[in-house]
Amino acid sequence: MDFRDFEFSKQELERLQQMLPPSILQELGDYGEVVLENLKYLRDYGFQNYKELFLSYPEYFLSDTVTFQNRIGKYKKDALIDLLLRKPSLFEDL
Repeated sequence: MDFRDFEFSKQELERLQQMLPPSILQELGDYGEVVLENLKYLRDYGFQNYKELFLSYPEYFLSDTVTFQNRIGKYKKDALIDLLLRKPSLFEDL
Protein backbone atom coordinates (compact mmCIF):
# COMPACT_ATOMS: atom_id res chain seq x y z
CA MET A 1 0.00 0.00 0.00
CA ASP A 2 1.19 3.49 -0.75
CA PHE A 3 0.22 6.10 1.81
CA ARG A 4 2.35 8.88 0.29
CA ASP A 5 -0.68 10.74 -1.06
CA PHE A 6 -2.20 10.84 2.41
CA GLU A 7 0.66 12.48 4.31
CA PHE A 8 1.11 9.79 6.94
CA SER A 9 4.31 10.18 8.88
CA LYS A 10 6.75 7.33 9.26
CA GLN A 11 5.93 7.28 12.99
CA GLU A 12 2.19 6.97 12.32
CA LEU A 13 2.71 4.01 10.02
CA GLU A 14 5.11 2.35 12.46
CA ARG A 15 2.56 2.80 15.25
CA LEU A 16 -0.09 1.18 13.07
CA GLN A 17 2.16 -1.81 12.40
CA GLN A 18 2.94 -2.22 16.08
CA MET A 19 -0.62 -2.06 17.34
CA LEU A 20 -2.39 -4.26 14.80
CA PRO A 21 -2.48 -8.04 14.84
CA PRO A 22 -0.70 -9.69 11.89
CA SER A 23 -4.00 -10.88 10.42
CA ILE A 24 -5.33 -7.31 10.08
CA LEU A 25 -2.02 -6.11 8.65
CA GLN A 26 -2.22 -8.90 6.09
CA GLU A 27 -5.78 -7.92 5.14
CA LEU A 28 -4.78 -4.27 4.80
CA GLY A 29 -2.06 -5.39 2.42
CA ASP A 30 -4.28 -7.79 0.52
CA TYR A 31 -7.02 -5.21 0.06
CA GLY A 32 -4.73 -2.20 -0.30
CA GLU A 33 -6.58 -0.70 -3.27
CA VAL A 34 -9.89 -0.78 -1.40
CA VAL A 35 -8.31 0.69 1.73
CA LEU A 36 -6.70 3.51 -0.23
CA GLU A 37 -9.91 4.22 -2.14
CA ASN A 38 -11.87 4.45 1.12
CA LEU A 39 -9.19 6.66 2.64
CA LYS A 40 -9.30 8.92 -0.44
CA TYR A 41 -13.08 9.08 -0.23
CA LEU A 42 -12.97 10.20 3.39
CA ARG A 43 -10.31 12.82 2.72
CA ASP A 44 -12.04 14.15 -0.39
CA TYR A 45 -15.40 14.18 1.39
CA GLY A 46 -13.96 16.78 3.75
CA PHE A 47 -12.84 14.93 6.87
CA GLN A 48 -9.86 16.82 8.23
CA ASN A 49 -9.20 13.98 10.66
CA TYR A 50 -9.26 11.17 8.09
CA LYS A 51 -5.81 9.99 9.23
CA GLU A 52 -6.91 9.79 12.85
CA LEU A 53 -9.99 7.81 11.84
CA PHE A 54 -7.89 5.39 9.82
CA LEU A 55 -5.25 4.95 12.51
CA SER A 56 -7.95 4.34 15.12
CA TYR A 57 -10.23 2.09 13.04
CA PRO A 58 -8.21 0.61 10.16
CA GLU A 59 -10.40 -2.48 9.90
CA TYR A 60 -13.36 -0.29 8.87
CA PHE A 61 -11.46 0.68 5.73
CA LEU A 62 -11.54 -2.95 4.57
CA SER A 63 -15.21 -2.59 3.60
CA ASP A 64 -15.91 -2.56 -0.11
CA THR A 65 -16.07 0.98 -1.44
CA VAL A 66 -19.83 1.01 -2.08
CA THR A 67 -20.62 -0.12 1.46
CA PHE A 68 -18.11 2.33 2.92
CA GLN A 69 -19.47 5.26 0.91
CA ASN A 70 -23.07 4.37 1.69
CA ARG A 71 -22.25 4.19 5.38
CA ILE A 72 -20.84 7.73 5.27
CA GLY A 73 -23.27 9.17 2.75
CA LYS A 74 -26.45 8.38 4.65
CA TYR A 75 -25.77 11.21 7.09
CA LYS A 76 -25.81 14.96 6.56
CA LYS A 77 -22.32 15.77 5.38
CA ASP A 78 -21.48 18.84 7.46
CA ALA A 79 -23.06 17.44 10.62
CA LEU A 80 -21.17 14.15 10.30
CA ILE A 81 -17.83 15.84 9.61
CA ASP A 82 -18.30 18.10 12.63
CA LEU A 83 -19.44 15.25 14.86
CA LEU A 84 -16.52 12.97 13.98
CA LEU A 85 -14.07 15.83 14.35
CA ARG A 86 -15.30 16.35 17.91
CA LYS A 87 -15.90 12.66 18.77
CA PRO A 88 -13.89 10.40 16.46
CA SER A 89 -14.89 7.37 18.52
CA LEU A 90 -18.37 7.55 16.98
CA PHE A 91 -16.89 6.42 13.66
CA GLU A 92 -17.23 2.82 14.78
CA ASP A 93 -20.98 3.31 15.21
CA LEU A 94 -21.61 4.23 11.57
